[in-house]
Amino acid sequence: MVFHQVILIFYLFLWVDDLFHVEQRLSDNKFFSMKIVISGKIIDVFNRRIFKGEVVIENIIIFDIHESDIVDDVYILPGLTNSYVHIESSMLIPTDFSKMVVPRGTVSVVTDPHEIANVHGISGVEFMMNNAAKSPLKIFFGAPSCVPATSFETSGATIDYNGVVTLFEKGCIVLSEMMNFPGVIKGDEEVIKKIEVGNRLIDLKGGIALKNPSSIGFLELALPFSGLMTNRPGVEVANKYEELNKETKKMGCSFNAPFMTLAFMSLLVIPEIKLSDKGLFDVNTFHFISPFNN
Repeated sequence: MVFHQVILIFYLFLWVDDLFHVEQRLSDNKFFSMKIVISGKIIDVFNRRIFKGEVVIENIIIFDIHESDIVDDVYILPGLTNSYVHIESSMLIPTDFSKMVVPRGTVSVVTDPHEIANVHGISGVEFMMNNAAKSPLKIFFGAPSCVPATSFETSGATIDYNGVVTLFEKGCIVLSEMMNFPGVIKGDEEVIKKIEVGNRLIDLKGGIALKNPSSIGFLELALPFSGLMTNRPGVEVANKYEELNKETKKMGCSFNAPFMTLAFMSLLVIPEIKLSDKGLFDVNTFHFISPFNN
């Protein structure tokens, strides 16, 4: 398929001339009040179709997408996600890396910063995360699992099991590439401990897991049957659930039952306003509604 022109819609600033005048634009109230309508051939990646339509943006948020007969000769599609990248290999820091990829359609990446970790350890990863926070590119970080990659080299730093736990506490979302496959095969204790950290939530096979940044480890309630039920004794489940609720209050949550609140938020048969994967839903009228007041 040959595209005459492509517009990529991404999560924050849409086709503005300079994506990196962020602070200036955020301080401009007029920018927040702008209403923009983009028309073209919309690529619906979920339903696998292309249709003529318009995208309405209000207050820098996509407000509506609808079909229209008369549109511009452009294609409109969601922004792209790079699911695995080493930003350091570009020899650019995250803010400058984003200047290269965002205008070309990539709006988020998952990065493994093991290269800078090999040189500067946890402080190097922290630098990358802090710099990434200044970028319009959404950057998710993995915790480097092999620093150094093997014991047969001299690196600038070492990240052990406790270091991996620390990086998860600082915001890493996955355990990155396990290059030390000999350690995996031989059952090296340090390697296995790192893998266990990354696999904890998967091991639960559904349920509730709470991570307090001020402590090591997880507070959890496993619900292995479809992520909804467990065969553990009722008293045990009730005590664990109460322990989870108390821990959320220590972390600053004001809800009486935060996990139950989240569960019922998506139950579309109980009044009044609920949230589904398709939008905001009014149970009283049984219609989807706008999240904005008219």
